[in-house]
Amino acid sequence: VHYATKSTIFNMLLHFVDGGMLHLENDTPVCHWEGLLRWHTLTTDIGEDILVCAYLAGHDIVVPPSHSRKNFNWNPCLRTDDASLNLLLEWPLADIHSHLKGSSLNFDINWICLMNMIDRREKIFNKLKEKVQSSHLSEKGIGEGLYKKAVLAAAIRLYLLELVRGKESSHSDILMKLLDDINETDVISEASKLQSKIENTRQSIGKQYKSMKDGQTAIFDYAIINGVSVEKVDAFTLLSGERYLLYSLLSNIYKGANEGPKTDSLLYLYLVIKNEIRHELTQLNDSVGFDNFNIYENRKLLFVKEHKEYENAAIHLALKGFFGDYDGGSRYHEVRITPENSGGEIVQSIQKLDHAIESDLLKQDDTQWNYRYIFHFIKKPDDLKSVECRHYDLRKEVKEQSLAIYKYRNSLIQCHDGTYLADRAVGIDAANSEIACRPEVFAQAFRFLRHHSIENDNIHRPHDLGVTFHVGEDYMDVVDGLRAVSEAISFLQLRKGDRIGHGLVLGVDVKEYYKSRNYTIAMSLQMMVDNMA
Repeated sequence: VHYATKSTIFNMLLHFVDGGMLHLENDTPVCHWEGLLRWHTLTTDIGEDILVCAYLAGHDIVVPPSHSRKNFNWNPCLRTDDASLNLLLEWPLADIHSHLKGSSLNFDINWICLMNMIDRREKIFNKLKEKVQSSHLSEKGIGEGLYKKAVLAAAIRLYLLELVRGKESSHSDILMKLLDDINETDVISEASKLQSKIENTRQSIGKQYKSMKDGQTAIFDYAIINGVSVEKVDAFTLLSGERYLLYSLLSNIYKGANEGPKTDSLLYLYLVIKNEIRHELTQLNDSVGFDNFNIYENRKLLFVKEHKEYENAAIHLALKGFFGDYDGGSRYHEVRITPENSGGEIVQSIQKLDHAIESDLLKQDDTQWNYRYIFHFIKKPDDLKSVECRHYDLRKEVKEQSLAIYKYRNSLIQCHDGTYLADRAVGIDAANSEIACRPEVFAQAFRFLRHHSIENDNIHRPHDLGVTFHVGEDYMDVVDGLRAVSEAISFLQLRKGDRIGHGLVLGVDVKEYYKSRNYTIAMSLQMMVDNMA
């Protein structure tokens, strides 16, 4: 690879990937098997794309491609060059424990949406202030000014793209203002002006995706430019605009063709801001437990919720990552979703999910993906206000959802291929923190749905659903965890073929566990009494 001859921090990226860490196979970047753990350690923290783009930029100067690089659609999680592993992955494969919104490229889609829709985001950023990731907690003022930083990043991104395309910047005045220490009111004002310029750029050069089925159109990113950053269209094309920008800027830096240190500094600042926000949306801190998990669980689609095309893209990519370019018949996928409160709402929900997953906006081939849904009830702590019984309100909610599943399962609505929509769901589960929500809360629902009858006897429909229950995953001590597993088996009447989700407590070395906790148990008195009983 070719390094910049002048001193620049971006040479550091090349030092990491040089010497065989990455190489090209059929013009596609792959990771050398021997370096996989080192690669994982670093990319977990900063992402893969900046390193891959640096490698390609330095490589293409030494060994130029036969034409200018336009393919930026490589897999977001690089394949390795290990032949035996790749052969193994070609065999039929199933994933039966996938949480839909936890399996996608959530940060990447959030970031693209944010950089293209930067206006009126202050309320969302205020939510991030409430709990920032723990490694930043000691830093003074962390969480403050995140919206300003995001607006600044959006301004830098547009400025740098114009620079790469040889255009004179039309918004350097906004960029200069944002680089100064302006107040929040001014940031909101500049964000509005910047959005107008972004929209003009989106409409003038951004690739328009179009569905042949329903005529729906979308422009996801102004940096996705036909014939420049993208040739072949697939779901990973959504990442091509950002990759094209990074590749082009780094290429200029390594060639010494950029316009002085200003470009280096702006790119560096952009990447720092991007990574800071990435750490607020992705669970990368060192904390453990469900309280920490829940902070990030609620942020997975934070910036795309009001922008349907991006939310649909995130849903689509959750399955694209598993099916990829494999033959549709060789892989089977089950994804977990939360049930709605009525049969009609469940029907609409599954129709919307199917539409997003099968959307030909992003899925350009006719490969049939073999996937089904699992309904997972959500465990919640008790509010302790009721005098009726523990988790009185949650029990009512679960009952309502169970009856909704029953009505959905008796639906005669058909899919476009003639199959019944009611057959799209094949199982039930319960997920989320179990410490303050015991298996008993879901016992009636699981027994009812296991044995419920299908009223439309002339239509083939299974008379039972597959059963999983998340249990023994998070607990106050070993006895508490084992009690939860035992209760799940007893109250839910689990049997051969059912699944315990994770069940980590079953693999614990009890002596080592109590030794590591100084032979101390910390839990509420109620839990202790329940465990003893």
